[in-house]
Amino acid sequence: MDFPYVEVDKTNREIMALLRDDARMPYGLIAKAVALSETAVRKRVAQMLHGKVFRFTIITNTHTLGFVDANLDVHASGDRLSEVATRIAEISDVDWCAICTGTYNIRAGLVCAGATGVYKVLEQIQALPGVREVSVSINLEVTKYSMTW
Repeated sequence: MDFPYVEVDKTNREIMALLRDDARMPYGLIAKAVALSETAVRKRVAQMLHGKVFRFTIITNTHTLGFVDANLDVHASGDRLSEVATRIAEISDVDWCAICTGTYNIRAGLVCAGATGVYKVLEQIQALPGVREVSVSINLEVTKYSMTW
């Protein structure tokens, strides 16, 4: 699926920074901060949303909700790399999955209801054709989580 090109200029970056700090900030306040009309801000936000530049979401603290947050490092054979990554991404407890460089060529993050959930995901991944090795690390405490760039 192709998305329309949206120029992310200085003003759009300022709008995104304000929304990152407070996603419920009224467009009128954003307009004053970036010296545009409220209509212009609405138009820019709509274009960026349509162009998939960003999206609105909530971030939950999984630890306070009793969930286990873990990272997976997977070494898959090169000829099955994309297939393995796609299959991992389809697992419901997997939040994100990426093909990467390094000792492991796939990294994934997951949130599960307890260590048993992590173990079940680990078993699913180990059973995939092309998976050579899987390493799991459980995040005991998140000391920084930033969505800025």
